[in-house]
Amino acid sequence: MGILENGGESKFRFRPQLYVLGRAADQGSELIHTVHSFLEDINQKTKLSVFLGIRSELRAIIIDKVDSAYDIKISFEIGMRIPLFAGAGGKALLSLLPDDEIYRIVSQGKLKGFTLNFRSNKKQYMQMIQKAHQERFAIDDEEYIEGIRGLAVPLRLDRGHLNAAIWIVGLKSQIKDEVIPLYRSMLKEIAQKIETRFSLE
Repeated sequence: MGILENGGESKFRFRPQLYVLGRAADQGSELIHTVHSFLEDINQKTKLSVFLGIRSELRAIIIDKVDSAYDIKISFEIGMRIPLFAGAGGKALLSLLPDDEIYRIVSQGKLKGFTLNFRSNKKQYMQMIQKAHQERFAIDDEEYIEGIRGLAVPLRLDRGHLNAAIWIVGLKSQIKDEVIPLYRSMLKEIAQKIETRFSLE
């Protein structure tokens, strides 16, 4: 997980990433408590794996999930760190940042092509993030893993530097073109409910 480094003489020491993960867990606890029932609702309606993630530097950290009811499913472990440029969740998290911060991250980062569908052109990628910001919705159409689709919405929580998003993942045969508008509307509606819940606290 990148929290240890070689200190020489067969010794290891903690890297700053441990502090980052601890801080993320502290920020995420309130979020998990509030959002988990919504993840269950999404799972019941779609039968797909649902994830809640937050941004930590150039990674999306999964802090909660509800697994798919299908025999064949996509699942990641809680605590897993996914490259921010991978998948719909990363796009949704990036869409929460100011344009200059997005530009800095995309300019300095290496847009590694995970599949042939991944757009490694930085200008095109910036445009995708800006579109996700405007529409409050992001899609991964076999860009991270072949045969896998993901749909995500950012959560605008007004909690300082806490960037969070929820997303669903499934096989392309499970997320067909005709259901995307329905899932998109549902995810955006639930995101608004979560945001309202936080604004009342």
